[in-house]
Amino acid sequence: MCSTCYSATVNNPCPCSICGQHRVLVGRDDGGAGTCGPCAIRVAGPIETRANLDYLCASCGEAGDLYAAHRCARCVLTDRVSDLLGDENAVIGPQLLPFADALVDAAAPRNVLAWLRRSDSARLLAELTSTGTPVTHDVLDQLLQSPRMAAVDYLRKLLIATNVLPDRLEPLARLEPWLDAQLADQPAEHQRLVRPFAQWVVLRKARRAANRGRYTGSSANADREDIRQALVLLSWLTERHLTIDDLTQAHLDEFMALARSKRRRAVRAFTAWTAARRITPELTIARRRDDTPSRFIAEEHHLDLLRRCLTTGDPAPLDVKVAGSLILLYGARLSKIHSLTIDRLSRDDRGTYLAIDSVAVLLPPNLAQLVNQLIAEPPRTFGLRPTTPALTTYLFPGRPPTRPIGPAHLGARLRRHGIPVGAARNTALIALAAELPAAVIADLFGLTYKTASAWSNYAQADWTAYLNSRPRPDATVQRIQPEDNANG
Repeated sequence: MCSTCYSATVNNPCPCSICGQHRVLVGRDDGGAGTCGPCAIRVAGPIETRANLDYLCASCGEAGDLYAAHRCARCVLTDRVSDLLGDENAVIGPQLLPFADALVDAAAPRNVLAWLRRSDSARLLAELTSTGTPVTHDVLDQLLQSPRMAAVDYLRKLLIATNVLPDRLEPLARLEPWLDAQLADQPAEHQRLVRPFAQWVVLRKARRAANRGRYTGSSANADREDIRQALVLLSWLTERHLTIDDLTQAHLDEFMALARSKRRRAVRAFTAWTAARRITPELTIARRRDDTPSRFIAEEHHLDLLRRCLTTGDPAPLDVKVAGSLILLYGARLSKIHSLTIDRLSRDDRGTYLAIDSVAVLLPPNLAQLVNQLIAEPPRTFGLRPTTPALTTYLFPGRPPTRPIGPAHLGARLRRHGIPVGAARNTALIALAAELPAAVIADLFGLTYKTASAWSNYAQADWTAYLNSRPRPDATVQRIQPEDNANG
């Protein structure tokens, strides 16, 4: 018997045709019906005594695949979870009991056993448990700057999924610990300037955005850039034996001479704050003359990628095809796509709708079919079951599936399958802007009205420049300058 057939047999016990008990069927009776091991031996005689053919767990008595010492995977898992999370008497404390129960009750116990054996997250939890100190967000935050940050991230997600830790808005929660780490080795005079700027401008703005449900990982990256560039400016002044009190327009112009748009926006926020506090005079940072997007893909290549995504027979993974279609059709941002939930889908006689932002969009039939297949697809995990029903089900589940996939991870998956996210999004948006009013684009696809208007201007007033910037038919992506503030 091949390994596939063996696995299917031992993992799917059925009633024995002779004794009627639910057993692993390893033989056949005279009529060809399946029989369990003991019955097969009684019928055929003791022809083979080396193997134990009853496939019954020595601990729980259940029939099925045995993992070790004639015990099933779930019984072995129960003991190993107790060893991992328990005290010297293998007693698990009340805080981690929901997590232990979720591990033992997982849909794929063999996968959990492999995770316990190989995962750095499991080892980290064992180390934290051995200290006797409760595992909290603060305890995990102290490990964020260590080389084990990925293990910390995954462990936190598992503990939130099983209600051991309360949920929180992770991009915002991490901002202040990151600030403390950034300022730790800075000169005292830099800390005295940047900390109040971060507290009263950056963090205050971040909390307001979070209260409106509009704070994402991209928002946190922009806020970190504001703080980082403030420190860069102060260091630049120090290298020239100057302080912030000495900053003049001439100094600032020199500092900004080769700056890209991200630095201009970040430094502008800091100098506006210093001017408001009368630390510096009013200073001006000129905007770049050309902030237009410059990365596009050829129309033929854009359509070819879209056909691949919408073709049910294409070998690309379902999540890549659905996310790629949303970018190629609607110019949707990864920061919105990754956290889409199933409750944003609706159906009527006309078809399936998806609310990417505040207004639902009618999906093409092929894309609607792919979305339905994606929802039905089992999660890529060991099947951890949350202790309470999930309030939201994500269209692109992460690991564990009670959390969404990270936008950076989703973007990397798309690029591995040949979809250049930024250039594809730019191409879709400029095509949409040529056909739809800015207000409609803003409502449908989650852009600010200012950004949508900018795209309309690009499409309507500069088609010649756009066409000239398109790559040759044999080129895939044109990379002149990184896209800046045109990506909304």
